[in-house]
Amino acid sequence: MPATFLTWNPARSTLMEQEWTQSAALTRAGEPVKWWWSVGRHVHIPRGRRVFLLRQGSGPRGIVAAGITTSVPYLGERVDGEEKATNRVDVSWDAMIVDPREPLSVQYLLAEAPGIPWNNIQGSGTSTADDGAVVRIEDLWARRLADEEHPVALRRTRPAGQGWESDSAVRRAIEDYAQDLLTAHFVADGWSVQDTRVARPYDAVATRDDEVLYLEAKGTRSDGTSVLVTAGEVRWAAAHKGQCRIGIVSHIKVRDGRVVPGSGDLVVREWRPKSKELSPTAYRWTPRT
Repeated sequence: MPATFLTWNPARSTLMEQEWTQSAALTRAGEPVKWWWSVGRHVHIPRGRRVFLLRQGSGPRGIVAAGITTSVPYLGERVDGEEKATNRVDVSWDAMIVDPREPLSVQYLLAEAPGIPWNNIQGSGTSTADDGAVVRIEDLWARRLADEEHPVALRRTRPAGQGWESDSAVRRAIEDYAQDLLTAHFVADGWSVQDTRVARPYDAVATRDDEVLYLEAKGTRSDGTSVLVTAGEVRWAAAHKGQCRIGIVSHIKVRDGRVVPGSGDLVVREWRPKSKELSPTAYRWTPRT
């Protein structure tokens, strides 16, 4: 499935912050946002093409919106700031990040979808026919939207990776199940465990005599090779070295929207993330064996 990258440099754009905020809110409400966008010399972009908006210029760079074209390229009238009329396409944007200064970053895209020359996409309208790369970008984009609990991400089915479940209720059930297994593991070993998930960068505190451990639980339907962790969780673990444990429950089975009791494999290990094991933006942790 080909995709086209449209570019946006806020320093050269008449698009205002208030307009972006209002438009992002509309996409969260399920209302597509209709804009036209310049495509330069690229005139072979079909109607219905998947497009990603790439924030350029100074400051954070990366993908901030996605949608589909609703027209083929056409020569638009000159607008303020343009020396001449330019080719453009009409776009229906289905998802936009709330704050465009927090994109799905180019650094993350370079690491996770290296087949695209992210640092060399200069002109708006550049396309790729690499189906594998587009599938990967869609997956990364869904994760970024899930950070904001955007309805587009919650409706999307993602069969692979720990990532974010398409149904928020299923996601919560998997998280609860993983925590229950981790709690039972420590209780069986003589620890007292207190749930601390609300307003804490760790899921539970385990105490035994004078010992204190901070517990983090992660559940996934995948093999658990890597899991998503937040910046707050990473900072807490870094500040409490030797006192943190993470329990990863992999291969959790879900049937009819419910976790299958007895499924899943729990592995408990010291939670000591290192910079080389982390990928930015809702960190994905891949521990070294």
